[in-house]
Amino acid sequence: MMTEEYMMKRLLAARLDKPPAPKPKPPAPTLTVAADHKLSLDGQRERVARELDALVEAEKARQACIETHRERQRRQRAEGLYYRQLYEATAQAEYWSKQLDDQDVNATIDALKAATNLPTKGNPMPGWLGSGAEVEEVRELVACQNGILHMPTRKLTRHTPRFWSPNVLDFGYNPRARAPRFKQFLEEVWPGEPQTQQCLLEMFSSA
Repeated sequence: MMTEEYMMKRLLAARLDKPPAPKPKPPAPTLTVAADHKLSLDGQRERVARELDALVEAEKARQACIETHRERQRRQRAEGLYYRQLYEATAQAEYWSKQLDDQDVNATIDALKAATNLPTKGNPMPGWLGSGAEVEEVRELVACQNGILHMPTRKLTRHTPRFWSPNVLDFGYNPRARAPRFKQFLEEVWPGEPQTQQCLLEMFSSA
């Protein structure tokens, strides 16, 4: 005869030996488009168009953020290269400032002066440097802001480092320039005397 204790052991052993029931699988995700039956066909099309426009604008904003990030990275790389060169130049300056003393600096300056010195003997001023003169009579030349003027011919040529002169006018040569007030002054001082007026002009030009 089976006792109650024996029955409980058999029942418990049956439960332990029985495999657990499998869990139900979740349904596979599906993409559904819900249609709004309250809207007409044209209304649904407009809604879809608005949603597509929103997606396009969101994609444009995303691309703009990406491009901004890339531009920031390019700028940072460029600034890093600039500052690296700046730091190298500063380090070199600090190094040479400690290596050189005043005597070395003065010797370097004297050497540069000697290399660029132009002896006055054989180089009159005004005059032409080197062999060959474009205009033999240098007193006929006037250095203006826009070139070298040859007074007898009123021909204006470009500036050249070969023309050795310490003076240059503060204004450029303008062949169309007029001086009505000065002509009025000449008529007031010597009315009807063109020869005297011309003599004064020559005196001013040679002064």
